[in-house]
Amino acid sequence: MQKARIVETNKTPFKPVEVDPITLDILESALRNARYEMDAVLFRTAMSPGIREQHDEFPLIADRKGRMVVGQFGSFIGGFLRAYSGDIEAGDIFLVSDPYKCEGAISHANDWLILLPVFYKDGRLVGWGAMFGHMTDVGGKVPGSLPTDATTIFEEGITVPPVKIYKKGVLQDDILTLVLQSDLTGNSRRIDRLAEHDADSSFNLDAVGGAVGIGPYHLDGVRPGNRVERARADEGLLLRIIPRG
Repeated sequence: MQKARIVETNKTPFKPVEVDPITLDILESALRNARYEMDAVLFRTAMSPGIREQHDEFPLIADRKGRMVVGQFGSFIGGFLRAYSGDIEAGDIFLVSDPYKCEGAISHANDWLILLPVFYKDGRLVGWGAMFGHMTDVGGKVPGSLPTDATTIFEEGITVPPVKIYKKGVLQDDILTLVLQSDLTGNSRRIDRLAEHDADSSFNLDAVGGAVGIGPYHLDGVRPGNRVERARADEGLLLRIIPRG
């Protein structure tokens, strides 16, 4: 059951629309490029070698219900909404690194996850952007925070439950300072956190900008189900074109 309360200043439901194949292609390409931009922003600003050099990070773009639109490992928005019990408002950005607080979306304490709800200019939630990356050290009992003899997750270092590091667009610096206190390379991790925020924010601008041009309801039309339907239609067309034998 969802615990989080999404605060929308405009509760008017989106109207369902038909999305033609050309528009669907344009939307898919735009969202794919937004994902590449998220990668590029993080690679160029992060300090952790795991992110900067090994590219151990993964972005996610989801629709308003948390269903994955662009990504690799499925959506973890649902798990976050079931674990977080506070309000979610425009301008909020969340940090979580506890695998048990996001239904295993991240596999260990070194992976830090940033989540950004994307609100349209009229106050309605249109989607989600998220990014997680591997931190070099999170205060575990050995350098690198990857103890092979660990018997509990607490030996890996600090684990952060879902917390707001930005509240209505304002950085909660005291919370970020507290989180980074246990990190042996706190200054670098501060830069990494802000880099992940910048990567998510780049999608936020793309999503809102795109919504202004084509309408926020179209994001729902890029759901995997619609792509499957289009693939089946394309398959049927090819079978009609290709001669028998």
